[in-house]
Amino acid sequence: MRASYKYPYLSIFIISYYFLEHEGYYYKLKKYFSSSETTSASYIIRFNDENFSSLAKAPGRKALVYFYDNPDESQILTLQKIARGYKEKLRSPIIFADVKCEKGLSVCDNVSRPCLAFFHEGNMIRRTNEQISKKTVKKILKADPSSGNK
Repeated sequence: MRASYKYPYLSIFIISYYFLEHEGYYYKLKKYFSSSETTSASYIIRFNDENFSSLAKAPGRKALVYFYDNPDESQILTLQKIARGYKEKLRSPIIFADVKCEKGLSVCDNVSRPCLAFFHEGNMIRRTNEQISKKTVKKILKADPSSGNK
């Protein structure tokens, strides 16, 4: 009996790529087979005046920015875990960033600190002074103008 399809390996490759890369199973398999979890990759960008204007104000760009004066390691680690989950599992295009507010930074002029703010094309959509958690991040991201939720 002969198969009717001429290129079965191509279909297998496309379906495998979809499940491994698009659905996020690559990271699940990597976590299952690896002996230790690497924490060398950071999904948080450090913003200052120069790169804030070029990175956050790009057309269609969404950014979740944590503003602070004195670094609270527990808050930053929590944000790193959340960013890693959003990037690896959900394949989110949102930029996660932090800004250490010092004297002379124009980015920090109109926000109280510590603060978590959501920017869309450089415009602040929503901000909160709550502790960083998954629940807080989900609540902020619901203000996404492209999804129609406000």
